[in-house]
Amino acid sequence: MNPESNANSLKNYLTYTLSDIDSKSPFSIIQRRRQFLHGQLETAVIENQSERMQEKPLSAIQRIQTLQLLQECRKDLWKYSHSELNQLLDQIPKAGEPDLQILADKLRRVSALRFQFDELAKRLGERTYLVELLQSLATLSPKDAAGRREAEIRSLHQGPNRAALTEGSKIIRLEFPDIYQIEASWLDE
Repeated sequence: MNPESNANSLKNYLTYTLSDIDSKSPFSIIQRRRQFLHGQLETAVIENQSERMQEKPLSAIQRIQTLQLLQECRKDLWKYSHSELNQLLDQIPKAGEPDLQILADKLRRVSALRFQFDELAKRLGERTYLVELLQSLATLSPKDAAGRREAEIRSLHQGPNRAALTEGSKIIRLEFPDIYQIEASWLDE
């Protein structure tokens, strides 16, 4: 990589990390840093997000409507079919609101994995709490999810729960890498 390319890559990484930092969990920021440092960061995604940041933001009313739509999608994610959810998420304006688009993209990714979540529940057998927790975290707002992660880390790392978490995390990492990627930093704790 030439120096100019390195500078652009660093600029894109910093733009992503510092844009709307309140909506990102510390774990996702650390994970993104690791990916950047190991050269695995998809610069095209970051450049696309940087371009969106330069676009005109939504009006206050449009933003509230978009947030309400996202809240509905989060709340009923598992009730909608994947195509129904995509139709709803397609209504979200793509211009000027990278934080909302990031949330919409996450809901799309999670929805696309719904059958893998079913398979994971079968694979984990009686340890379905971990699957239910992952599904819940995927649908919470970033702020609420961060709080829930903190609470779960404390409770799951005590006593017999720790062994179940470690074993479940290993199964998810090895057999369900797409689901693992959604909460990788948390599962690695």
